[in-house]
Amino acid sequence: MSTSPPPPAARVGVVVTDTYPAEDLDHDTAPLVAALRARGIDATATVWHDAGVDWASYDLLVLRSPWDYPDRLPELLAWLDHVEGVTRVLNPPALVRWNLDKRYLAQLADRGVAVVPTTYRTSLDDVRADLAGAAPGARVVLKPAVSAGARDTGLFRADDPAALALAARIVDRGGVVMVQPEVPELSAGREKALYVVDGRLTHAIAKGALLAPGGGLLGGVYAEHPEQVDVTDAEAAFARAVVAAVSDATGLGVPLYARIDTVDSAEHGLVLLEAELFEPALNLHVVPEVTDVVADAVQARVEDPVRSGAMAAWSRRWTRARAQIDALPRPVRVVAVAVVGGTVLLTGVAMLVLPGPGIVAILAGLAVLATEFAWARRWLERAHAAGRTGLDKGRQAWGRRRSAPAPGTAAPGAARHDAPTDHT
Repeated sequence: MSTSPPPPAARVGVVVTDTYPAEDLDHDTAPLVAALRARGIDATATVWHDAGVDWASYDLLVLRSPWDYPDRLPELLAWLDHVEGVTRVLNPPALVRWNLDKRYLAQLADRGVAVVPTTYRTSLDDVRADLAGAAPGARVVLKPAVSAGARDTGLFRADDPAALALAARIVDRGGVVMVQPEVPELSAGREKALYVVDGRLTHAIAKGALLAPGGGLLGGVYAEHPEQVDVTDAEAAFARAVVAAVSDATGLGVPLYARIDTVDSAEHGLVLLEAELFEPALNLHVVPEVTDVVADAVQARVEDPVRSGAMAAWSRRWTRARAQIDALPRPVRVVAVAVVGGTVLLTGVAMLVLPGPGIVAILAGLAVLATEFAWARRWLERAHAAGRTGLDKGRQAWGRRRSAPAPGTAAPGAARHDAPTDHT
């Protein structure tokens, strides 16, 4: 009696490109692919513009580092149209299209997110008027609304002819010019990138200053210098508010990953520079412990897309509620979190002896409490670790059971000692 073969492993394509400059390497894909494979997922890095790839053969595509797309944007948009018709893609192509044009910042500003004051200009005369209206000696930043890696981005004195020359190049290509005042704290290298994975704030990175006064990049090339930094309560609340505003503006729920670029300025306060929802470097080489968080989030989407969709809906509702709670004074906020989280947690404990999903409610209660209480974060991390260990053991046991011979049969290749022997 033969046993049926085990089901095939889910296929995940981690979407990359084929070449990277030496100063801007992809440090995320290799550890993420390894972590997914360790979870029994058939994960591979795959080049987005490789015509030989059968995209329909993947159960999920995770966009990671297709960093050459600004030079081939029509090709990227056509590729997104194709792949979303044959498989699932995260973050979703609809969110990517929305995020590609930085005019989304105006939509987020309309929803209460603080951003750097910005005008969006399609004519050189309008840019000229913006520059003429700047204070004497003031510096401005100009950049295209569709760009990445600080391409065609410059920091100039408003009266520098090079500023208008850059604007002319952008307009001549049919682009939209963003005009912003210089933020001195940003020029001093105080930008902070806050990372949110499946609604959870995981880490923050400081990248250092990038723009050289007078146009161009410091050192002549785009080179980040990532360092892990702490996150204040105000920054954490701001990141959650931005993700909630993105969800509200797009109707697409909480993204698998987001990088919220911020700077805390004397003039404008804590402001959003960019919400990167397409291909942000996660800097897993700086924070290797976050690799498991990302891999777990991907695995959840692979193994149970229906449940992950429900969890995303719950996360979306909680993110919006959390943004409202964050607006409260801290003592009131702590009490509110304690009451809500404690109620959900105790309900889950009661469900352990009564009908209902007790474990799910307990974890949900801990997740709420973990936003304010360190002890809850520790217990939640232990629960996640125990869950991963249990899942791994379950997979191993299932694999042994599937490979074991059925009762009354011999293992493949084993001798049957009870069979008659032919001595001829």
